[in-house]
Amino acid sequence: MARLRALFDRIDVNVTNWMARFGIVLLRVSLGIVFFWFGTLQVLSRPEPGTGFGNAHD
Repeated sequence: MARLRALFDRIDVNVTNWMARFGIVLLRVSLGIVFFWFGTLQVLSRPEPGTGFGNAHD
């Protein structure tokens, strides 16, 4: 049980150090991907003229 605890502690320290080093960069990249994806969807899915909130009688 002590060996398992030591292994877990070692893995935890390694993961924590890695996230401290690369976490902000990964967060920025992932947020950039999300904004790019939503922008792409907005451009590609333009509604046809005359549809939307202005047509209450459809």
